[in-house]
Order: sequence, then C-alpha cells, then structure tokens
Amino acid sequence: MKKLSKLTLLLVVAIVQSHLAFAQVKFKIAYEREQQHWVVSLLPEATYVAPKNITGTGQITIKVPSNQFEPVNIVNYQPTMIWEANSRSDSPEEAPEFDYISFGLVNQGAAAPDYTEGIEIPLFSFQNEKGCTGAVYLVDHETDPFMPPNSKKANVGNTLAILGAAGDAYAGNFDGGFADCSDVLNATEEVDKILVSQFNLYPNPCKNHLTLEVNWENNGEDVLMEIINTSGIIVYSQRLSLQKGMNVEAVELPAIPSGIYWLNLKGSENRRSAERFFKTE
Repeated sequence: MKKLSKLTLLLVVAIVQSHLAFAQVKFKIAYEREQQHWVVSLLPEATYVAPKNITGTGQITIKVPSNQFEPVNIVNYQPTMIWEANSRSDSPEEAPEFDYISFGLVNQGAAAPDYTEGIEIPLFSFQNEKGCTGAVYLVDHETDPFMPPNSKKANVGNTLAILGAAGDAYAGNFDGGFADCSDVLNATEEVDKILVSQFNLYPNPCKNHLTLEVNWENNGEDVLMEIINTSGIIVYSQRLSLQKGMNVEAVELPAIPSGIYWLNLKGSENRRSAERFFKTE
C-alpha cells in the first residue's frame, strides 16, 4: 500500500509539472480613463502559430463590489474570439462583499489569434452600467476564497485552452490583477488638501437629491459647490450661502447618469473640501 501511495504521488507531481510547463498565458485588467471602460488582455509567454494557436474553451472571472456592477457595452477586439458575460454569483457566503461575473469564450474551437511571446493581446472591454464603483479584480486562483469547491457550486476562475499548450494555458495574472477606476481621479486630488470639519452627505447612495451637512470654519460667505465626475469634469455647480458653524443644505441633483461623483466646496482663501457620493437611477 505504501509503494502504491508513493507511485500515485509521483504520478500527481508529474501531471502538475507537465501542466505548469505548458501554462503560458497570463491575464490583465486595466481601466482606460478616456473611454471609461475596463480592458481585459493576455500576455503570451510562448509563441503559437497555426494550427497550434487554435483555442478551445476560455473563461475569465472578475470580482466586483456587491450590488454595484452590471457589465454593458462589451467590445471584442480579436476577430476570431467572441466573449460574453454569461454567468454570475452574487454575494457568496465566502465573500459577501463581492459579486463574481464570468465572461466565456462562446466560439470555442474557432478562435485562433496570433500568440506571440511577450506581445500583449487585448481581448475585450466592458463598462459598468452603474459607473465607477471601485476596483475590479481578476480572480486569483491561489488566494480567492470563492474558488471551487464553493457554497454555490459555481464554476468561477480563469482558463484558456490552447492546442499548442496541450490544454489549459492560463498561468496567472499580471500587472497587479486589478484596476480601480477611482485611480483616475488624480485631477481632483488637490481638493483634499484643505478640509472643513464634519462634511457629510446623505443619503449615500442617492437618487435625485442630497443633504449636505458641513461645519464651515470661515465667517459667513458665498461658496461655490461643484459636482465632478470620474473624469474630473464639472457637471454641475451652484452658489451656496454658508454661515460660520453648522450648515445643512438640500441639494437637488441635475440629470446626470448613475455613478461615482465628488461634491466639492470652494470658499475664500482657496479653502476646499470634497466628498464622494454614488448616484443611482
């Protein structure tokens, strides 16, 4: 029995080593500010030419903030590869703060892109119907708590079967394995340099109106209120008359899409403050 166990162990090790030897593509996700969309790409660590570039099954799973993400406007970049968002698992008990969304390769066996070692290949892009709601992660097979077997019996994870790789070529993620649309807000970072105390917005998330509660430290004055989107563009502004001390102001929101916004106040002496809020439909 001991000899059989050792033989079995050696066979398992050989299979794992064989798989790792052929695991030769990595996935990446990035956020592009101008288009306001996420792009998923892959980096080959080997070159596959026809017919070894024939690609069978493929799946890419992302994890996103729970109840805040709906992928729309999917654009495929490779003529022979068609990806669709075809399954999701919301708020599993292993990670209730996240939803898991899988994109599947729907034209299995017909895809045959040019895999060249070291040349990144964009696969597809998508937007969030609800705007910028934070970071989007590629599932990490080694650390993610929802990897199978899981409570929902869900098939989550990343895979790409390439003929030249003799099976699944997926070898992990690169460039961090996540992208945060909030990182593009560097254009508005300066608004956080000088803060007023007790600056609150509610309800948050909101629909058509906000209540602004602010303890203004200056003397009474007219201040400029601005609403800024994730591209750093001012979509709305108005004047508010604030008194020294606590102020409560009702703010009627303009007709703007759902998503993440910043409410910015500008007073005398270039005194500024910004607070983030999320608008829903």
